[in-house]
Amino acid sequence: MRARLISKTGPCPGLSFNLKSSTMTIGRVPGTDIVVPSPEVSREHARIVFENGRYYIEDLKSTNGTYLNTMEVARESLNHLDVITFGKTTDFIVLLRESDEAADARGAEIAEATFAPEGGGAASLRLTKPVTTVGRAAPSDFIIDDPSVSKQHAQIERQPDRIRLMDLGSANGTFVNGNRITTLTLEEGDVVAFAGSPRFTLQLVKSMAAGSARPGKSAGKGALPQALPPAPAAEPELPKTRIGPIPQAWADAARGKLSQAEPPAPAAEPELPKTRIGPIPQAWADAAKGTRPPPPPPAPGLEPIPPTVTIEALRDSGAGPESPPTSPAPRAPVLAPFKGDEGRKAIDLKPGVSTVGRTDDRDIVIDDHRISRLHATFHVDEYVVLLTDEGSANGTYVNDERIKWRELKEGDVIRFGAVLYRLTFRPK
Repeated sequence: MRARLISKTGPCPGLSFNLKSSTMTIGRVPGTDIVVPSPEVSREHARIVFENGRYYIEDLKSTNGTYLNTMEVARESLNHLDVITFGKTTDFIVLLRESDEAADARGAEIAEATFAPEGGGAASLRLTKPVTTVGRAAPSDFIIDDPSVSKQHAQIERQPDRIRLMDLGSANGTFVNGNRITTLTLEEGDVVAFAGSPRFTLQLVKSMAAGSARPGKSAGKGALPQALPPAPAAEPELPKTRIGPIPQAWADAARGKLSQAEPPAPAAEPELPKTRIGPIPQAWADAAKGTRPPPPPPAPGLEPIPPTVTIEALRDSGAGPESPPTSPAPRAPVLAPFKGDEGRKAIDLKPGVSTVGRTDDRDIVIDDHRISRLHATFHVDEYVVLLTDEGSANGTYVNDERIKWRELKEGDVIRFGAVLYRLTFRPK
């Protein structure tokens, strides 16, 4: 697994730290693995531990606390795009990428996800959106009419290969299998309770059998064995004639097969007919068959006529065999304006951190009164484009959904206030 922390706010915004498959300490003094020079951060504030294939954040009894997605934690597992806060204003975003082997072992993508109530006393919750909120009243997507449930109680994120549950600071807590949680990646069959509400069981339908391997790779431990190919049908015994078995060549001919033991002999050239004065000359016979004799050698002292096009010329012109395919060229992200918005131009997103706002000191300046002075920030590197809202007044939207942070994909529609862009890529 590849993992990194990207500093979002605090004394070192934009800096990236690779996480090791071991324990890494975080603090404000030299000697810690990740140094955050902020008075809010303790000398040894927290540590990140790698155990059983997962990363965990642990607070080291810091003065100002360690928070995961705004909830104070002592120890909690980390997920992709989690936000860790040290103190009050120092935020880091977690980026996790699984190796191919881990993705193979995890299984296929989720086709359907449903929270089914136990006992049938409540409505079932089918996850059809990337983010679903649960609470006692609107604007929650799934409403549970129970006084123990908070107005906005929890949030469920549906990712292509996992379901993630997050408590939103509810008064009476969110529970999985009887344990109170703040953030947790769920497994099929987990039992979830929102405070004292009816319990729900997570049911998953995947697009293929879990544990199946990617094409071209071995199935690995726990995969179903592949079925053995069917045995070829036995050849029927050849019938016998009065003088013995039928010859194999005859049997093959009867089945429509050609014997591969001996190739058929080429047809013999017919003997040339003879005239009264002897055989027909070979040149006459070639003309009758439509063949031409080889050209005579050039007369002595004359240069042979060179061919019009040489092999070298064909090779230089590219008309010869195709060269082997090359690996695809790297691509750079671009913010493309929509058709009809003549006043805006495409914007190249450069590697690193780019700020968006209406003032001239921003990297991407959008001159619109609905855009905040510091509206949003892009974090771009070799394999991810991350967009975060910086507390703007009119919001940052991806595909008509207001976001705090989001990893972008090609074709996503991004809206700052009322200004629209589409994320595309071009060759570098």
